[in-house]
Amino acid sequence: MKFDWDEIKLGIRGEIPENSYQLWIKPLKVVAEEQNRLILGCPNKFSRDWILKNYLMFLQHKFKEFGMEEVELVLEVVERGEDKGMETHTPSTQLSHRPLLPNALPEDPAYTFENFVVGASNQFAYFASRAVADLSFRDYKILLMLSYPGLGKTHLTKAILNYLHQKRPELRVRYVTAEEFTSQLVKSIKQNRAEEFKETFRKDCDILLMEELHFLSGKKRTQVEFSHTMERLINEKKTIVITSCLPPKDIPDLNNEFKSRLALSLIASIEEPDFDTRYRIVQLKAKQLGLPITKDISTTIASYVKNDVRVIECILKYLKARFELTEEKISQNLVLEALNKLLAKASALTPVVAEKVVCKYFNVTPEDLRSKSKKKNLVLSRNVFAYLCRKHCNQSIKEISTYIKRAHSTVLHGLEALERDMSNNHTLKQHVEAIEKALLGS
Repeated sequence: MKFDWDEIKLGIRGEIPENSYQLWIKPLKVVAEEQNRLILGCPNKFSRDWILKNYLMFLQHKFKEFGMEEVELVLEVVERGEDKGMETHTPSTQLSHRPLLPNALPEDPAYTFENFVVGASNQFAYFASRAVADLSFRDYKILLMLSYPGLGKTHLTKAILNYLHQKRPELRVRYVTAEEFTSQLVKSIKQNRAEEFKETFRKDCDILLMEELHFLSGKKRTQVEFSHTMERLINEKKTIVITSCLPPKDIPDLNNEFKSRLALSLIASIEEPDFDTRYRIVQLKAKQLGLPITKDISTTIASYVKNDVRVIECILKYLKARFELTEEKISQNLVLEALNKLLAKASALTPVVAEKVVCKYFNVTPEDLRSKSKKKNLVLSRNVFAYLCRKHCNQSIKEISTYIKRAHSTVLHGLEALERDMSNNHTLKQHVEAIEKALLGS
């Protein structure tokens, strides 16, 4: 059986998206030939299963085009070190038993790959993240995940972190937000410890996970520093995962050199989930809450809640409270009542109403919200206003940024920063919840 595998792959490359070729087809290696049986090696089980489901018939068709009508294709997982052609990211022996860096300890254990609902809107980002975690992410050195807040990019990033902590504790993994990177850089310069800062992210790091790239808009010194960090890690065959709400070309005030380095990325976008994905999210969230609901109930919730996955959890928590406090059966009528309260109320709320509530609570004026002032109280006011508009007024990021005269990236960063702070600061969370109640009761 004579054939040129590289030639066949070249033919495949011209017929499928480049990202798909790089992630699924290019890593395949010929492991063995047995008469009319050809064994192709995959880097991991996830890759094998995905190719079997999505590309096996296509591969068979391509082999027929090259005159191999009777060939039987078999896909096997090739363990690290079994095949010299299967290049892997292997840490040096000096890294043995080295713990994760202090600020990269595992986060919420709920952030796992098993708890992530995979659908058409996010499957590419999911499998790319699994490839990073499984150390089979070879042909690209940077994974760039793009989505609006709340669609799963943080979940996947922290799933990588938790997976590596459990399976490969000897690797040095660094998890940091762009804001934290900037803050640490400024602090190191003030303390005359810039070199120590550089070594932390360059020499003492095997995998770098950075969230909220859009925060670097306009921060020239940080962009230069992070650009040098990326170059060092790439040259040393390390892996970088970056998340952002905007593609680099749409982030204002990013220098050209920085953008060119990001051009090396494999881009994985996460879109709003379709009905099937929303339905499975409802089922998973209900199971996690210990809430018994029927398939019909799940269908109803998934049908009504289309644009915001967080509303699903909000509705389920409301149903759980009614179920536990009043022992009320979770019926279609109760679900429709919850949906009517949450969704109908949201459609009646406007940015003008949210603005009045926020201004009253923080004792500021509408002009203050639109001003260029960076006083802490005003920054928090703007972030809460954006949060309420996004959650309760059905406003897009673009509409919010226009309303308060802020850059798209600034609004996005403010939203993510507020949500992160709320998860760590109970007092802040109580304040925001009080403002929400005032808005919903207005």
